[in-house]
Amino acid sequence: MKTVRTKFAAAFLLTAATSFAVILSTAANARAQRAAPQRDLSGTERDIRALESATEKKKDSKTTLAEVNEDFGRLRAINDEFKSANSSGAALDYKAISDASAEIRKRATRLKANLAGLPKPEKEEKRQKESVPADGAQMKSLLSSLNDLMTSFLTNPVFSDMGTLDNQLAAKARRDLESLIDLSDIVRKGAEKLGKQAGQ
Repeated sequence: MKTVRTKFAAAFLLTAATSFAVILSTAANARAQRAAPQRDLSGTERDIRALESATEKKKDSKTTLAEVNEDFGRLRAINDEFKSANSSGAALDYKAISDASAEIRKRATRLKANLAGLPKPEKEEKRQKESVPADGAQMKSLLSSLNDLMTSFLTNPVFSDMGTLDNQLAAKARRDLESLIDLSDIVRKGAEKLGKQAGQ
């Protein structure tokens, strides 16, 4: 049931994102037609422009929806792994933490692109900048913060309940996603540094 609701919520956000993209594209085309004639581009410039436009081509909604569901699934699995690793008294596996953090960042970045319909918050909140952990205790604390952030994003009602598609929750989901990208990178850097010190 949750996957079906997630699919509907994601589809709603994709529709909003697509509509927004069409409006922007129309406005950009109108501006381009009023602009001065383009200069002749060199072969290299044309190649670069062609590459850029090829990467900007829209994916179909079915592909996007499959990616969104895959990314949610992996983030849930990683979140569970981090919870159990953090609660056990065993020594931290910095290599595993580094790999998982890199994957969190990759998945969150793709989700941000695929869920471009998530609105930006009206008021930008100042986020506290975390520093790279200097020891195992600081790493455990940072992992706990990363867990909380992932849980907040993954359990946001905007993804699970079609009746709760409101702007504030959608803006919170976007804010959490952006924080997740930043924090996972800090965790990765800390894990790499501490792993070297521990000889892992």
